[in-house]
Amino acid sequence: MAALSWLALSIEAAAGNPTEASASAPVEVSAPTPEDEAIRCFTLRRDDPAAAAALADTILATPRLSLETRIKTLSCQGMALSLAGNAPRARETAQRVVDLVDHNEFSPAFQLRALSNAGAVFHNIGDIAMAETLYERAYEAAQGDEDGKEAQQVMLTNLAMIHSEYLGDPEAADKQLRAALALATSKSIGVLLAYNFAYNLVRLERYDEAAGAIDRAEVLARAEGSRMFEYRLASERAMLLRHRHQDREARRLLETTIEAQHALPDPGGESMSLSRLSALLRGPGELPLALAKARLAVELAESAALHQERLTALAALAEAQAASGQAVAALRTSEQRAALEIAPLRSYNVQRLAQLQARLQSEADTREIERLRHESKVNALTAERDQLVRRWELITLAMAAFIAFAVTLYQRRVNRKLHRLSTHDMLTGLPNRRAATRLLDEAVAAAAPDKATRSVVLLIDVDHFKAINDRLGHDGGDLALKTVAEGLRKVQRDGDVLARWGGEEFLVIAHGLDFAGAAALSERLRSTIEHLSEDPITVSIGFAPCPFFASDAANQPGWKNALSFADHALYAAKHSGRNGWVGLWPRHHIDHANNSAAVLADPQRALRRDDIEVRASASTVVWKVDAGA
Repeated sequence: MAALSWLALSIEAAAGNPTEASASAPVEVSAPTPEDEAIRCFTLRRDDPAAAAALADTILATPRLSLETRIKTLSCQGMALSLAGNAPRARETAQRVVDLVDHNEFSPAFQLRALSNAGAVFHNIGDIAMAETLYERAYEAAQGDEDGKEAQQVMLTNLAMIHSEYLGDPEAADKQLRAALALATSKSIGVLLAYNFAYNLVRLERYDEAAGAIDRAEVLARAEGSRMFEYRLASERAMLLRHRHQDREARRLLETTIEAQHALPDPGGESMSLSRLSALLRGPGELPLALAKARLAVELAESAALHQERLTALAALAEAQAASGQAVAALRTSEQRAALEIAPLRSYNVQRLAQLQARLQSEADTREIERLRHESKVNALTAERDQLVRRWELITLAMAAFIAFAVTLYQRRVNRKLHRLSTHDMLTGLPNRRAATRLLDEAVAAAAPDKATRSVVLLIDVDHFKAINDRLGHDGGDLALKTVAEGLRKVQRDGDVLARWGGEEFLVIAHGLDFAGAAALSERLRSTIEHLSEDPITVSIGFAPCPFFASDAANQPGWKNALSFADHALYAAKHSGRNGWVGLWPRHHIDHANNSAAVLADPQRALRRDDIEVRASASTVVWKVDAGA
């Protein structure tokens, strides 16, 4: 949602006011110069990019156009084309600006503005690697300009937005924004820089510091008369209210802000505010409205081709679909969001490598030309020159190897992130059911059923979870699941596995326990969660060893029977009053085949036959099986 920023190549108009003509004297109006038309092009490029691009074509057709005016006009044309969605022509036009700057001499002030405008064009069309390169060059040029501090601030802000929105690195963005603020004086801090700093702090969830940054940015927005930033800052303030659990106030503020942003219009700001409102509407009876707000947020973000807003809107839509029971649609939306998030990272990776390789190749070509030119003149230096060439080739190879190594490390980082998304639950950060299934396979493979201790499967279910959702809404339900996950982490032993099995169920795989140890662990888990908060959350627990009988180990996957035993025990714990635990354990002398099915069909009969043992926190265990309980 943060606005992009760049320096425009504006042309200063002549000072003074027009002279009034007498009634008898005719007024002579001179035709506008190409420089005047360039100013008009920059004025048009935002509100009417198609007209600005057409005006630029007319200016560029003017005979004997000065080089500076040509670059200014090309810069305006490239911006207009990028805003109009014509990426191929915008890229070609911005590259012409870069080529003209590279092959001519200009002052640092003019050079930095030309490069920053070209970078903004590449930024708009999604070529973030090229945009980053040009912003860095503009920043270097600004350091050579006596009045370049403001330009340095803008370039640092642009670089920060690339790292925050495209590369998923708000920590790096925070450092760049703080560097920009360090260059500013109290008079030169603009609302754009102040807003971007506050917005990035909210992304980092540094809410206390963000509150002060929002206050300062709002003062600047009112002083500059910027309604757009006032409303965007109001949306950020709603995030602070939600963090403080003031959901009702946050909702009212977002609804008012959305109306104002729609009237401006500000599609990017409106999309982000709608996504945030959707998250607040996922309570009972409001899911259709949450879905509608999320879909509208996606439409607005896509119509304006806004990257971060699209990511946020798709996440809000997936969460609303999941809460509405539309599991398949939620999965597809999540996959679409993941593809959108990863695509710029991969493109950036490839483009950066191509740029560096091209630069190295250009340097190698230059060295070869120089070698041939001097070879005919100074034969006596041939040996020394050959040695120098070999040295540079080694340096080139070393640099290429370093680049390849850096790219590999970066790709591994992306792959690790993708792997974590596929194996971990987004809400609690715990391994998901897919990862837990693999860990159960490993537990069975390592199990030794003939010994006194076993690997134990514990199923943990949050009591009365539907009532929590009905009373506190889905946000309250999410908070309850996070609280339980934190409580389970506190009791988790080294080497044991904790996972979210699905819904309100969690799974623990504990190694090296006997029956008494498993019972003691269950009681620690139950007691810890009961005392986590003032509004008590309780759980019911069922456990069983894995594999349950020795014969189960030969029937892969043996953990399925153990999980069924634990599930039976869990239901018994729920029917016995909840906030308790029940454990099943086999008698060591039982080894005949097919005993698991018999026990699962009638646990009470198996208990009477002394095939199994039962321990429980309650004095009486109720074995009634009722799927609706």
